[in-house]
Amino acid sequence: MSFVIVKKEDKFMSAKDDLTLHLLPNRYYHIYNRGINRCDIYFYPENYKYFLRKYSEKLSGYFDTFGYCLLSNHFHIMIKVKPISELIEKAIIDFDHVNETFYKEYVLPWITRIGVSSADLGTLEGLTKEDLTNFKNLLNLYATYGDTHPETQGEIYNLDEADFRTQLASWVVSERFRGFLLGYAKAINKQESRTGSLFQKGFRRKSISDDGPNRKSALMYIHHNPIHHFYSNDYQEYTWSSYNAYISHKPSKISKDEGLKWFGGIDGFSVYAENYRTAKRSEFDWMINEE
Repeated sequence: MSFVIVKKEDKFMSAKDDLTLHLLPNRYYHIYNRGINRCDIYFYPENYKYFLRKYSEKLSGYFDTFGYCLLSNHFHIMIKVKPISELIEKAIIDFDHVNETFYKEYVLPWITRIGVSSADLGTLEGLTKEDLTNFKNLLNLYATYGDTHPETQGEIYNLDEADFRTQLASWVVSERFRGFLLGYAKAINKQESRTGSLFQKGFRRKSISDDGPNRKSALMYIHHNPIHHFYSNDYQEYTWSSYNAYISHKPSKISKDEGLKWFGGIDGFSVYAENYRTAKRSEFDWMINEE
């Protein structure tokens, strides 16, 4: 064989507020983070706009975004990770190498279990770690050798059990989002003449099962945050959420057309929202612990 080388729900529920829950292809998640020590992360209207613009630039091709709410010191976003083929296609453009942690935790175990030796590598005599962290090299190796782990289907709770391509896709999604937050934090630090972390370490994430009631409840929980935190008495009055996009006929970057299907259209969405506001709760708990 040859390939091209480019040189140089118990266990799951316990992770509901986890910082280490892996983002997997084709799954829905509620993502949340806030300012360190509850500090503000948005100071002017331009900051909210900049956050949304950079989010779109950095995460387009990785996520379908169904809703968001930006508050002065934290944010909530509901996303669905793209299918694995789309993630890999996008990541080839954006990533040159994987980092040291991914190399140690996933590349080396994968190389071992597929039984690739220096003899198998043939023309790769003298192959270095630099070569085995090269993103395209890893895809070429996978195309040639595959994995002894079966292709990942359904939910998994331990990324070690996933096939290597799923591990790689999960890593690029988290890295891309982490890089987006880091870039935003640097911009705010420069604006505010501050140093150090802007966000709490790690972004929180919670898996949303792929069924109508859960998806609807999670989306409305996110839109309810301005009322819950006393920023507004009405969903439509708050500027920095995706609620108004859902009740508008104007085009939007969020996946509102699919989202509206969950509610049966705009009227169903509005009725659900009013019922949610009145009840101030849902049969599903989508609140991420903010303590």
